[in-house]
Amino acid sequence: MRLASTWLIATMVLASTSCTADSTQDSQPDVASSRATSVAAPSPMVEGSNRDLAVAEAVRVLANIPVPPGSTKSDSSPALSLNRLRVFDGPVDPSLGQTSWWVVPLSPDDLVAWFDAHTPANTGSAFTGPHSSAPEPVGDLFWETDEASEAYSPPVVVVSYARLGPALTAIRTDATLAARYDRVSQTLVPATVTSIDIVRSAVDGPEVPPETATTTDPAVVAGVVSAFNDDLGAMAHSRPPACGSPTGLVHVYAVTFHWPGHELAVDAGRPLCGVGRGLTLDDSKLPQSLADSPSLDAALQNALDAA
Repeated sequence: MRLASTWLIATMVLASTSCTADSTQDSQPDVASSRATSVAAPSPMVEGSNRDLAVAEAVRVLANIPVPPGSTKSDSSPALSLNRLRVFDGPVDPSLGQTSWWVVPLSPDDLVAWFDAHTPANTGSAFTGPHSSAPEPVGDLFWETDEASEAYSPPVVVVSYARLGPALTAIRTDATLAARYDRVSQTLVPATVTSIDIVRSAVDGPEVPPETATTTDPAVVAGVVSAFNDDLGAMAHSRPPACGSPTGLVHVYAVTFHWPGHELAVDAGRPLCGVGRGLTLDDSKLPQSLADSPSLDAALQNALDAA
C-alpha cells in the first residue's frame, strides 16, 4: 500500500455533522450580507462571502468523491460507528462539512484496495501494525485535495468504513474544511493612519522586556498599513492544532494603529498554536481574527529598526 507524502497525522476526535442524502448512486447533495462600519477602509469584503464559497466548495468536493461500482447511497448511517466525523485533518469547521453514506458490495480488504487504486488516500492507515496483512474491519482513509483558495482551507476528503458482512461494507464520505474570516471594513485600517505603536515579545528563550516603539514616519506607517490590510483572515470556527515548539528564538508582534477618532489594536496571537491575531476596534473586541503573516511581521520589524 502506498502512503501519500503530504498527509499529516490526523487527530481522531468525535464531532457532530450531518447532511441529507438521496438513495440512488447517481444523486448528488443539494446544494451576504454587508455590515455597517464606522471606519472608512479600502475594498472591504462582504461579510459571509468566504463561508459561502467554502460551503459551495465542500458540496463540490463531496459530489466528486469516487465510490466503488455497485455502491448504494443511504439516507442515514448504515453503521453506528459512522454516525460522526471520525478524522480531523487540518482546519475543520464541522458546520461546513458535507456528508454522504453508502453501502458498498466489497469486503473491507477489497474496499481499501479499490481506494488505493483510484484515489491518493493514505490507505496504510487502515492497517494497525507494521506486520498487518489486512485492513481492520473499521477504519478511516483521508486525503487533501489540490484546490487552493484564499477564502478557505484546502478541503480534505475523509472516507470512514465499517464492515457489515463478508462482502458488504458501509462507508461515510466527508468533505471537510474551514472558511477564513472575511476582511470586512472593521478589520481594515485607512490610509489616514497617523501613528503606530509596536510591541515585540519573545515566545521562548531568556526573559527580556518586550521591545516597544512608536512611529509617525509616513513611509514606514504606509508600509505597515499595506502589509496589515493584505493579511488574510484566520480560519474561523475551527479546532486549533496542537501547539508546536519554537526552533530557536521566535518573536511575535502586536501593533496598534491610530487615526483621527479611532484606534485598532492587533494582538500578537499565538502562531505556534494556530491562534490568529485578535482585533480590538475602539475598545470593542471584534469577532474576526487574522492569520499569522510573515509579511506583516517583517514590516513591523522594519518599523522597529527605523524607530
